[in-house]
Amino acid sequence: MPSLTDLSQSKDNNFNLLRMVCALGVLWAHSILVYTGEPLPWQIFHIRLDHLFVAVFFAISGFLICRSLLVSQDLKRYAIARMVRLFPALCLVVAITVLIVGPSLSTLLPSEYFSHPNTWQYWQNLNLLSIHTQFDLPKVFSNAPFPNNVNASLWTLPIEVWLYVMTAMAYCLIHLIIERWPLLPRQHPQSLMLTIGLVLLIILSLFGSIATQHRNDDAGVMLVFVCVFFAGALSYLARRALVLNLPFMLGLWLVALVLQNTPLWLAGFCLSLVYSVLWLAYRPNGVIRRFNRLGDYSYGTYIYGFMIQQSTLAIWPTLSFSSFLVISTMVTLMCAVGSWHGLEKPFIRHFKLSSSDR
Repeated sequence: MPSLTDLSQSKDNNFNLLRMVCALGVLWAHSILVYTGEPLPWQIFHIRLDHLFVAVFFAISGFLICRSLLVSQDLKRYAIARMVRLFPALCLVVAITVLIVGPSLSTLLPSEYFSHPNTWQYWQNLNLLSIHTQFDLPKVFSNAPFPNNVNASLWTLPIEVWLYVMTAMAYCLIHLIIERWPLLPRQHPQSLMLTIGLVLLIILSLFGSIATQHRNDDAGVMLVFVCVFFAGALSYLARRALVLNLPFMLGLWLVALVLQNTPLWLAGFCLSLVYSVLWLAYRPNGVIRRFNRLGDYSYGTYIYGFMIQQSTLAIWPTLSFSSFLVISTMVTLMCAVGSWHGLEKPFIRHFKLSSSDR
């Protein structure tokens, strides 16, 4: 059975399909929130279902981002790849939101809308180093079941970007430590990174779970995203030793269930989730691999979905839930396909980014 080292070198995998399934999962979970004003109550391992789908994004990202940096060994190329993947599509969706959706669906006159300070402050959502996402535009969706929230999905993007930054910082720090302390293993720096990383993951899971268990804000779910990303990165560092098989995956979930009500539940959950994601990405093959011929529509689905759902309900407030779900999903998919073929893919080609860069 091939190791993860062999599998990770192939471009033929199911990552695009997994991301698309999770993007649709977030979209459909958000449809309940937009239509009723209440989030989907289902939870797995104390994690809401829509957050679980997003956690899979972070697991994939941690693995692929670590691969991107270690394969290229080039921080400049790494930074360009991250910006090209996120910013062009985000700039367009923010522009559409502020300049088209906002004035069209606001209860204010256009002159009042465009003179309101919040209208122009919304552009600050393009600053992905700020974790203070602005969700509202002046009197837009103010009477919706889930009011004053134009695009709830954007709040996870700054977390993602900061994890990119921390990955680059960790890379630089490890190499600096190896240069300053010659007794440390120079030939296998990734082994050192893996050892330190596993210790830090357990510490972060242990103390983070204790610190956030009584909080009612998003700190707990942010901790999950960070730990899952971290576990994804560690799995790439451990790729030589990892073999993906179903019995081991089931064994990991059994351990996670045993740890569920302990402070170490998060470490067990993250390692189980990441291993399962990698198994699903590399082991199933055949006809499902044909999905890669289409493209990566997941990012467009994620960043357009919530805004389109709110707009659909604002335009047709009497729609049944099934009609609302079908219409908003179809419009979102059209925007996602257009975003990929008209914007995201051309930028990737222009900067000559390979699959390992993404």
